[in-house]
Amino acid sequence: MKSNPTRSIYDFKSNQLIGGILLLEIYLFVNPLGTKCFKSEQKVLNYIDNSSEKVSCQFVPILNMQMISDIMVEKNLDTHNLTLRNELVTSLYQATLDYKAALFQGKKLGRAFLMAIQESLVKDDACYSEALIQRVVKDVGLNFEMFTEDRRSDLAKKSFKNDQKIANDMNVTEHPTIVINNIDGLDCGISFPDVDLLNLSKICAGDFNCQEVLQQTDFTTANNPQNQLYVL
Repeated sequence: MKSNPTRSIYDFKSNQLIGGILLLEIYLFVNPLGTKCFKSEQKVLNYIDNSSEKVSCQFVPILNMQMISDIMVEKNLDTHNLTLRNELVTSLYQATLDYKAALFQGKKLGRAFLMAIQESLVKDDACYSEALIQRVVKDVGLNFEMFTEDRRSDLAKKSFKNDQKIANDMNVTEHPTIVINNIDGLDCGISFPDVDLLNLSKICAGDFNCQEVLQQTDFTTANNPQNQLYVL
């Protein structure tokens, strides 16, 4: 089954059909300081750059207690150390607000800021610090004064809360998790942990069997295999 590039989209805000182009929506839920998420973001952007599909992509930062515990285990930190846990929560929360502040200056600049931070953490083994933030802001071309004001704003905090609501509504708890909406042949979205390029390309191109997708789906078990698809 191939996607239909002329299917219209209904815009609920304006109460009208728009476009005539099928715009796939990809949400990639990430840890803003995650090295694994950095690689997943690269995969998704590379796929979009080489895809003939019309795709809208958003990187959505998530922050929850399970995520904090997973990171501590991954980094071999003492999960019972409340001081370390609180420091990690504080760093991730500030990193999320900083990413939102960068996004206020445009999606491309926001993405560039996020990935430049993550790349420094991966390649240079850097720590998330004011020095790193200032360097990346300058390197990607953000307005520093605007960024400084926005990262402390109520708007950034509100945007963070909205992201957590989106994650909750889509039952996302792991990072990275990819969610794809507006799939031709399905009236619902599909999500799966990590970024499996084979699944991603098949779903986006409509080159899959809907019944097989539904049969693969487990509606009740939280601990599914990494290649498990979820129907939302």
